[in-house]
Amino acid sequence: MDNFQDVQDSGQLASVVRDAASELPRGVNLIVISHAPPPAECARIQINKTLALLEWEDLRLTPEEAEAIGSLRGSPVREIRQLRQRSGGWPRD
Repeated sequence: MDNFQDVQDSGQLASVVRDAASELPRGVNLIVISHAPPPAECARIQINKTLALLEWEDLRLTPEEAEAIGSLRGSPVREIRQLRQRSGGWPRD
């Protein structure tokens, strides 16, 4: 589910997402993408570790990750470092 921040204010959908996440079978994941923190309705699933948050820093490529990906593509390390610096660590096509 993408752009969850656009519907968070309704409360009802947040409750549905919370309840759905609580009922998922083991090994099944629900991915909710939002530019805002989880609403209060999701506090219980966050506390009991049913909800895991990936923050901006978790998604950025480290210099080592960028270099490893670039080396698979045969890119020179200098270029990889420059690209990572310009992109702020965000992967690009």
